[in-house]
Amino acid sequence: MALVAGQVQTSGYKIPDYSGAAAAGGAAGASPFNVVSGLVDQYAKNKKEESQINVAKKTAASRIDSMLNLYGDKIPGLKDQLQSYKSILSDTKMSQYEQGLTAASLIQELDNLINMNIQASQYGIQQLKMQQMQQSAAGSSGGGTDLFSDG
Repeated sequence: MALVAGQVQTSGYKIPDYSGAAAAGGAAGASPFNVVSGLVDQYAKNKKEESQINVAKKTAASRIDSMLNLYGDKIPGLKDQLQSYKSILSDTKMSQYEQGLTAASLIQELDNLINMNIQASQYGIQQLKMQQMQQSAAGSSGGGTDLFSDG
């Protein structure tokens, strides 16, 4: 009857709040997307790690082969050591993660071996130069008086 009078009485009428249901519906609707997106991100991360591990394994294998060619027969026991490293790299009982860690540590160890060998070679060259300088100094003195001798 109030409608006939041209007025609608709204006091006491509360508009229902559907915001919680809307938010829940939105979250439920977005949930499958978030799951798929998370799976895609995890797959991409795993592929990147797998690629890095494969690069480390190839790098280690290449350095082992190079060291075998350069020093394998020159340093006693090195050839056997390098062959054992190579077999460790191809061990299928280790997880992909363990293989990556092993390859990285082998690369570091091989680098240390190479550096030690380079330093030993440089030391040997320095010793030879010192000997040559001493011999040439002794030869050039012509049998003269040695200032440092007791006689």
